[in-house]
Amino acid sequence: MKKIFLLLIFNSFFMYSQKIEFEKSFFSNIYELKCKGSSAIHRFVNETKMFHMIDEDAEFATTYKLNKEYNYNFFVSVFNTTTGGFRINSPSSFLYDFIVKKGKFIEVHKEENQSFLVYELEDEQFLITNSVDFKERKHYIIDFWCLK
Repeated sequence: MKKIFLLLIFNSFFMYSQKIEFEKSFFSNIYELKCKGSSAIHRFVNETKMFHMIDEDAEFATTYKLNKEYNYNFFVSVFNTTTGGFRINSPSSFLYDFIVKKGKFIEVHKEENQSFLVYELEDEQFLITNSVDFKERKHYIIDFWCLK
């Protein structure tokens, strides 16, 4: 019984670390495209073949969800601006915590009924927040717009 329990713990940790590695890699790749326009970001997301579109709002953003086979409730929205930008919505606090630890707090930004913390990291600004969905699951949201 003890072996099974240890195996379950190891398996859970391994799956969690794989998800964190995925987030690091995905964020690094999408961040490189941040100011190349929304079409470059859309192309990257589509070329991964890991996501499917769940919502398209021509004025704001197109939202993609990670495919079911990855068993991870991860979303990316591509802002439909000429300069580019994106939102990552993840159940993991990894990117959120990284920005808070490494970045510099600037201000609180309010949008309609939601508040974002504005952090600066390497001369770039990120809007971050967390929320709870209707199933009581916590999500961490990171927004980035290309301001250049």
